[in-house]
Amino acid sequence: MSVGRQTELPFRRATAADFEAVYAIIAEAAAWLRSRSTSQWDWFLTDPGKDLIRHRIETAETYLVLDADAQAVATFTVQWDDEMIWGPRGKDGLAGYIHGLAVCRRAAGIGLGLKMLQWS
Repeated sequence: MSVGRQTELPFRRATAADFEAVYAIIAEAAAWLRSRSTSQWDWFLTDPGKDLIRHRIETAETYLVLDADAQAVATFTVQWDDEMIWGPRGKDGLAGYIHGLAVCRRAAGIGLGLKMLQWS
């Protein structure tokens, strides 16, 4: 699991077969947030939260970022509508929406979050 200071890591679209990899990254982020007294991602650890992650993989554009050993170290989802959060404005076709952006702790601090936002 080599990440080092490498910031040019490959992205690839996640498939249903990648659910466990995406979920592991989200679960690690939820645990890290909890360690910092923030419970905002605890919901992802529930069955409905897992179902939402599966739904995003199937219906939106969920991506994985891979390290030099082809291990998943980050994930994010791009949605081209988001009526659930933004109401009717979320279907106006004027924006994309980023959800579930998370980076494994072993890959933290090398700018992956910014790279994912720039790429998307």
